[in-house]
Amino acid sequence: MTRMNEKGLTLFEVLISISVGSIVILMLLSVTSSVLGTRNAIEYDNRLLDESYHIAESIQQEVFELGVRSVEYVATDVEGKDIIRLSHEYDLAQRDDGSIFRDYSNRRSYILLYDSETMSLYYGPETEETWDSEALMFIDPDQYRLNASNIEVTEGSFVQYTCFDTALFEDEEERCYSAIITLNITLTQRLRSGERIFSPKEFQTTIIF
Repeated sequence: MTRMNEKGLTLFEVLISISVGSIVILMLLSVTSSVLGTRNAIEYDNRLLDESYHIAESIQQEVFELGVRSVEYVATDVEGKDIIRLSHEYDLAQRDDGSIFRDYSNRRSYILLYDSETMSLYYGPETEETWDSEALMFIDPDQYRLNASNIEVTEGSFVQYTCFDTALFEDEEERCYSAIITLNITLTQRLRSGERIFSPKEFQTTIIF
């Protein structure tokens, strides 16, 4: 009966196997880390893109629903704040004789505010119950904030308008009647720990009325 020659692994072979296995594991970890990093970066970009769309669409929808007929700056010398007042000055109504006139009885104004201190954009009605005209801030800011609580509107952001045409209104004041609003915002997202892991992204939107 022939007996097979059984031979075990030497210490050198074991060390070689461990070394090769370690290299393979390190390569797999590196590839996995790279894939996860790329996926997180794409998710981050998409998250900020979605947020910019949400902000722009919200403002645009509110502007058209309000029926804005005039726009003006509020306290342009306040550092760190861009404040624009958007007003629905009048409705067009018809008299009994068929003539058309401006009905100012339903005049209302809304405030579009960028505050660099709170790193947020706000949009809401300008009334005594909602707007603090001395502090130039909404009384309940969270109710009118446009960006999500974990999204910051960072330095370099601004809100402004360029006037195309002016008109006289009931108070005989001349205000901008037709304009283009430029919304230039730089967004970033923080982790729960407060750490920023990716670079801010810049977005620009224009609204014409």
